[in-house]
Amino acid sequence: MTRMFTFDPAAYAPVLARQDFVHIPQGLSEEFYDIMCRQVDDYYQANRLKQHARGDKQQALYEFPSTAHYEEFLTTLGELGGLPAEKLVISERHIKGYEAGAAPRPMPHKDRHSTQLAVGFTVRAPEGSTLVLYPQGERSINLFGSWAELKSSLTEEHLPPGVLRNVPRVEIRDRPRDVVVFLGNQIWHARENGASTVMLYFKINASHSDPLGEDPRTPLVVQKTREMVELGDEELKGQVAILGRRVDYLQRRYSRDWQELHGVVLYGESHFTVDDDEWLLLQALDGRRPLRDVLQQLAGPSRHERLLNGVRRLAKRGVIDLLPGHANRETQGAQDWNARRSRDNASRLDAPERVVR
Repeated sequence: MTRMFTFDPAAYAPVLARQDFVHIPQGLSEEFYDIMCRQVDDYYQANRLKQHARGDKQQALYEFPSTAHYEEFLTTLGELGGLPAEKLVISERHIKGYEAGAAPRPMPHKDRHSTQLAVGFTVRAPEGSTLVLYPQGERSINLFGSWAELKSSLTEEHLPPGVLRNVPRVEIRDRPRDVVVFLGNQIWHARENGASTVMLYFKINASHSDPLGEDPRTPLVVQKTREMVELGDEELKGQVAILGRRVDYLQRRYSRDWQELHGVVLYGESHFTVDDDEWLLLQALDGRRPLRDVLQQLAGPSRHERLLNGVRRLAKRGVIDLLPGHANRETQGAQDWNARRSRDNASRLDAPERVVR
């Protein structure tokens, strides 16, 4: 099998941990790059990118050449980002081609909430094409499922022209075969002079979030959940429940006369109402404890049957996923990682100015 990467992730992991981005020149092997280019050419020839055009970019779902390449990707990015490889979710995997008339200086943006790490493989980059990052700028996580939603929620003074005024830029003039990784849902970023640039982008996380349903393992998770829903009560109590991969957000709605309603929205779908017991159940799920422990926390034995019926209803709808009882640390890696990043961010804004590259 041709290897995907040329670098040792252990050598670059401290760089990513220190500055929240890393540029690895020639990080892709020549053999894999050739395969990737042939795949991109096939997409263009089949006109598939135009079918999924967004703004001044065309895009299409990327397929790994083999299972071995997929596993190498997870192992390498897990070590590079300090995340457990077995928990990584690829929430996006797109070939993106920028139109010839793409805006030369678009407004910076942040990726959707499920993008713990944004990973870019440079396929084609004309002279001047530059990824611009603002790691010393405002660093709150995008809590929305898209940049468009975040943008519409911000007042003018909180949009990039305001919050990034006088903030140092990091300019990465990446070339074909380069690899770039950064915190996509935190760091403002933009592709300047991107006309005719072609990238292979991945968005990954270790928090079981796959709103678009693009992770190769998501169909298996759905299948296993459907199977475990049919277990008897006692056996079901031994399994682990976690917020479903396709969940976009949860909401507490009020009517004009302040009547309250709880609900869950799967990506691209409408509000799904949950009752008070189910709402409390969802709040108690952590992806680590078996349902038996969660039920004991929420209620006495007389209410366990009702709560288990709620588990089954939510699982069938995709609001929760069920995992085997031995897989009881599903989100711990992401929680620990986020805690470390939160501790670091307060001091990072006071760090000396970085060299622009």
